[in-house]
Amino acid sequence: MKKLTLLITILLIFGCGYKIAGLTNNNGLNYKYHIASIVNNADEANYRSMLDRQAAIFFTRYSALAKKKEADYRLHFRLDSVTTSASINSRTNQAVRSDLSARLHILVLDKNSNNVFDKTFSRTNSFTISNNISENRRNRNEAFRDTISDILLDFKNEFEK
Repeated sequence: MKKLTLLITILLIFGCGYKIAGLTNNNGLNYKYHIASIVNNADEANYRSMLDRQAAIFFTRYSALAKKKEADYRLHFRLDSVTTSASINSRTNQAVRSDLSARLHILVLDKNSNNVFDKTFSRTNSFTISNNISENRRNRNEAFRDTISDILLDFKNEFEK
């Protein structure tokens, strides 16, 4: 009987919408976002799809991705540039590492289309260069994804402080 009473009490509490502190965790993202647009001004076309995927993964990880009507804010991304610069080994005259730098402009509009945030973020990550072209491409793409994740984390920390 005690177990049944306890079960009914728990169902009643959670069924009414009460939440016990510590059971929910949104990792600091207080808002719901909709990714409204992504513009790629970088040289490579596949950066747009990688940015789209990385942004979706980032905001989904924090349970902050929403459909347009359910979102608190609409995000507009513009990838201004992605550049790489290699470091040359002086003994072998071969590139062994490269830095990938990205500039991402983020515009945030509220439900009434008011501009509430407008900033360009820049970040750089390094990746290893080898003799294998496929591996170099994978390493570069991973560096791009890491760079975008770092920028989105910078945005999250600045926008939601």
